[in-house]
Amino acid sequence: MSGKVGDAFAFGRMGALVTTRAYAVRWAVALGVLVPGGAVAGVLGATGIGVVAPFVTFYATVSAYYLYGGAVGVIAPTAEGSGSDSAVRPAA
Repeated sequence: MSGKVGDAFAFGRMGALVTTRAYAVRWAVALGVLVPGGAVAGVLGATGIGVVAPFVTFYATVSAYYLYGGAVGVIAPTAEGSGSDSAVRPAA
């Protein structure tokens, strides 16, 4: 990666990365959190306890985006090709 904007449009390289099993599983789990969370929030919104619906929606959305970010984190060491352990460890 050269750090240029054009790297974001390297579709051949992205295709190889986003077709990995780990990436697909995380996206599927995120979708599995987001869809039922939206359904539960919709049911709550239609009932008398609709005041809880925004909190359920928020929690489901944050959880799904955490999983989306984790999917990118799974392929990031592969994308860099470094294989070093420092790319995988959290900062804190």
